[in-house]
Amino acid sequence: MRLTLSSYVDTGFWNFDALFVPQQHPARDMQDTFFVSYPPKADKPRLDPANEATMDRMEAGSKRLFSTPESEKKEKKPRDFEKYWQDVKKVHQEGAFGSIGCSWLPNPLFNIVLC
Repeated sequence: MRLTLSSYVDTGFWNFDALFVPQQHPARDMQDTFFVSYPPKADKPRLDPANEATMDRMEAGSKRLFSTPESEKKEKKPRDFEKYWQDVKKVHQEGAFGSIGCSWLPNPLFNIVLC
């Protein structure tokens, strides 16, 4: 199901996994997370023109503050959501940055939660 997310609702992937919160962390329990029942699931992270436009508007302020002549010349690279997905999965399963890794199941990632 295609879901346009706002600043109040997001998937478990963006709300927990992309921030490297382990799947067995207490903050992910039913009593600590507000789940949205409809739609029951969202899709895997992917390119979405509406979300890209929102991200461009959000990043515009920091670009004005921190731009240099060299950064102005750089061509904007498209976001690679599949690589990002695989990188997050790898860190959760194998560990990195001081963690040892743990089991990582993709099923709860698509639950919709209130942020």
